[in-house]
Amino acid sequence: MKLTTLLLGLLISAFSYGQNCLIGITPTDTTVCINSSVQLNAYASPVLFIDTFANNQLSPDWTISSGNCYVSTACGNNPDYSNYLTLATTNTGTPSITSKLFYNACPNSGISFQLYSGDQDATNSCDGADLKNEGIAVEYTIDGGQTWELLRYIMPHGVDTNVLVTQNIANSFLSPDDGQPELPWTTYSYSFPTSTIGQNMQVRLKQHYSSGVCCDKFNVQELIIYGDVGSCDFATSHDLIWSTGATNVTSISPTIPNDTVFTASLYDANGVLLCSSSPVIVNTHPANLSITSDPLTHYTAVDCINDTVFYSFSNITGGVEPYSIEVNNQTLQDTTFFVEFANQYNDTLFYSYVVTDACGNTYSDLLLIDFQSDVNANTVINSIDPQMGNYGTVFYDSIPGVSYQWLYCDNNYFPVPGATDMNEFTFPYTGQFALELSSNGCIDTTICMDLSHANISVEKDINIRLSPNPFESEITISTSSQLNYDLTLFDTKGAKIETYHNLQESDFKLNLDHLETGIYFIQIYSDNQNFSELFRIVKQ
Repeated sequence: MKLTTLLLGLLISAFSYGQNCLIGITPTDTTVCINSSVQLNAYASPVLFIDTFANNQLSPDWTISSGNCYVSTACGNNPDYSNYLTLATTNTGTPSITSKLFYNACPNSGISFQLYSGDQDATNSCDGADLKNEGIAVEYTIDGGQTWELLRYIMPHGVDTNVLVTQNIANSFLSPDDGQPELPWTTYSYSFPTSTIGQNMQVRLKQHYSSGVCCDKFNVQELIIYGDVGSCDFATSHDLIWSTGATNVTSISPTIPNDTVFTASLYDANGVLLCSSSPVIVNTHPANLSITSDPLTHYTAVDCINDTVFYSFSNITGGVEPYSIEVNNQTLQDTTFFVEFANQYNDTLFYSYVVTDACGNTYSDLLLIDFQSDVNANTVINSIDPQMGNYGTVFYDSIPGVSYQWLYCDNNYFPVPGATDMNEFTFPYTGQFALELSSNGCIDTTICMDLSHANISVEKDINIRLSPNPFESEITISTSSQLNYDLTLFDTKGAKIETYHNLQESDFKLNLDHLETGIYFIQIYSDNQNFSELFRIVKQ
């Protein structure tokens, strides 16, 4: 099946001219899905002047403005005419031709022409372009030639752009002597900008970026400048009839069941044909295309609780872009979806996904995600035995590769110093504690456990005060009763800095001048009086 792509900027895909008018059709898309619709637009304009190089010479409507330009038949025939105008590189400069001055009165005006460049072969006098960025610029001026504006730039292989490609393209030289023209006979047609309406203007075709080696020829035929005049109602004052039967409408949107040919014709009030377009073929994509995609491998990983894992679809081919993707009936905004493993430790998740192309062809598959995490705080606690140890002992299962740290919930989850035993933990004082597990960069924490049920005897009349807090160099620890206690200083990471034993002063002055500014913790405890308390201090 023939597939045709309309080049960006090619405003007219087909046209034909009569003695007095030109009619063209613009497809919005030359390849569509089966049974879809496409908008086709037609316009008709009078021919202001046309040159087919009768008598083997350029008409007075055009002049050679530079370089080597001549009418010839030496390099084969044009499909519609025997001769053509050749623009060739020689030592006389860059070839170009310029139109006469004309008045652009109405919209739907422009230029149309046929263009050809032969096979690149430096040994042949019919040698075509040899550089990929070598081409013909379509330019216009509205100030008498002081400045020229680019309308379009046409390069070998039919590439046309709205900029001059000044740098050589990668692998810039075209393949020589392959027997194929670098640009087969192709019709190009471009509308003039609206800024030119109501202006006297000129148009020129100029070759650019020749390698300078003979001959880099471009051949031109059927040069047409078209545009309405007077009241600008040329099309509406005549009968426009489409091959579908639609009449006097400039736009139709037919349904395309298969490759379909369209034409449009213009008649005068007496039914006399004035001009017809060349055929336009709107092609259809093949039915039941087979879409393929790189498979999403069934995924097994050790990840953190509450992690979000992203998956991306890649290399989707075989269908018609753009593609849409649904995962578990949810449409993705792009080719990526994510899975949140909230509160899951070991599970298998099933995700069905469907890829649909622009024509409704589909591809579907199933993704299995095995989620395995070796960090599960809620399953490691075995038992709490408040009769063991001074303040209660917790026994828990140890898992290889998992690190443990007990936290003091009542003090912003401060790490309990040294509480990293692999199998049991004895609470050093009353309060709430939680167990933090870490493995492979993942962290999970149990709920806080309260030992208020442990029947622990705690002296109620012990009152401890630390002042000043914040402090600069020294802090005083005051006790309300006679107390024999130990004191340990920790940093915010739970690292032990220093320890004092058997303190009995009711006002103990602790010099901490050597500490850096920051937050620290002081634990005051007494084993024989079943007492322990943690304080937060700030050094300024």
